[in-house]
Amino acid sequence: MEAAFSTVRGRVGDRELANNELEQVLAASDDPAERRAAWEAGKQVGAVVADDVLALVELRNRIARGHGHRDWFAFALATGDIDEAWLERVLDEVEAATREPFLAVKAGLDARLAARFGVAVDELRPWHHGDLFFQRYDGEAEAALDPLLDGRDTV
Repeated sequence: MEAAFSTVRGRVGDRELANNELEQVLAASDDPAERRAAWEAGKQVGAVVADDVLALVELRNRIARGHGHRDWFAFALATGDIDEAWLERVLDEVEAATREPFLAVKAGLDARLAARFGVAVDELRPWHHGDLFFQRYDGEAEAALDPLLDGRDTV
């Protein structure tokens, strides 16, 4: 699986593109069709590894159950001395504390993307965002952390 994630290239037309190339299209292109093709290509590795991933999930869960745990997630938490109920409470608190700020920033981002691509906000799709998995903020520069870190020792 690791080899597949490292070597499988998404196909766009007759070309194979590395993830960096797909990300570049999503970061820079203003052509929705090109962006969608890049986004779809970024998912193609999933079909290659799907059966192996499912087999690994089953194997890990079988091992975890053999050690008296519900599944691999519970096993991993227990062997890391992390209480699952505590983790769930903390994650719920983080989600509650960040929900409104996230929705506000997301609304601003959606408005900018809708204007950029000439579509309504409810017509935005994953390929309108600046990366394959909506993991990086691609909003306005003033929202960057640089001003908060200027003159500070980040170490």
